[in-house]
Amino acid sequence: MAYKIIRPADRDAWLKEREKGIGSSEATTLMGVNHYEDRYRLFLRKTGQMAPKPASEQMELGHHLEPAVASRFAELTGAWIDPKSEGDWIAVDTKKDYLRVSPDRIWIPAGQEHRKENWRILECKTTGMSVDPEDIPSYWYCQLQYQMGVMGIRKGAVAWISSFPVFNAGYKEIDFNPSYFALIVQAIDEFWNGNILKGAPPEPEQLEDLRVKYSGKNQTVKGESFVADDWMQADFDELLGIKSEMDILKDVLPAVDNLQLALENAKDNAEDPFVKGVKLVYDTLLKSLKEHGAEPFDSVGKELDTEKMEAIATLPSADIEEGKVSIESKKGWMLKDKVLRAAQVVVSSGKPA
Repeated sequence: MAYKIIRPADRDAWLKEREKGIGSSEATTLMGVNHYEDRYRLFLRKTGQMAPKPASEQMELGHHLEPAVASRFAELTGAWIDPKSEGDWIAVDTKKDYLRVSPDRIWIPAGQEHRKENWRILECKTTGMSVDPEDIPSYWYCQLQYQMGVMGIRKGAVAWISSFPVFNAGYKEIDFNPSYFALIVQAIDEFWNGNILKGAPPEPEQLEDLRVKYSGKNQTVKGESFVADDWMQADFDELLGIKSEMDILKDVLPAVDNLQLALENAKDNAEDPFVKGVKLVYDTLLKSLKEHGAEPFDSVGKELDTEKMEAIATLPSADIEEGKVSIESKKGWMLKDKVLRAAQVVVSSGKPA
């Protein structure tokens, strides 16, 4: 993919340029791995119907600490950090100018020539959570894959400083995954062309979406209360009831997962009284969930649906065609027509070479 570099005069100008397309954080929303925003509110922001998200103290500190993360990464790896990659800049795809990324740094491994073909992308993170280098957050992985794809770079890394349990630093080098990038671009294309350009908002997904949807329509806001017409109140009450039920049922699903795993591991001892007892508890939970309208759904062999599935990786598959789900690592659940829990899946990148 071909791209051009834009270097705005200041941070305000950079923020305005970002609004002209989909950045890497917004790509995570469209891929279903951003737990802080959904498609509905992203649409409202992009169309000017909702104020831009104010920068939180955590975001501002993260921005100021980027040099420290990059410096520690260079110390740990011997990498050369390109000083020109510091600051606010944007790489824009020349064919689809709504594909826009702002990598934190460009780096080159120790011992390699300082040439463009040796460029790698560095995503810098500060966090208060524990980070497992072998299982980095899907949010981070998605951001890096999108950045590498737009700039045509085949390798990168995520580096972090974590304060849990004590201050520590780490990094994970990651290869470009073209199949996963294709899924990102597909999700962005559908959102940009099908929603943004047509002015067609996605369906509200959360209770907060409904509050936002009715903002300004015969509404007086004080705290979280508002005056609404009957049809608005009915929608609100319905979603509130569903959300309350979903919160309760979601708490049950991990127990169902654990019981299912235990039964799978004990399938050779199915007649054991203890295993039979576990099976009875499992069946009782499933029956109760179904009585409340909750049902699991299958993902393997189906096209990736980012509203119902979270892609955590892509792998070659001899049996499943490219772009379809080959492995389901966590079962997805629906509550009537609402997603109770997205399935975590692996998507086929085609037949092995």
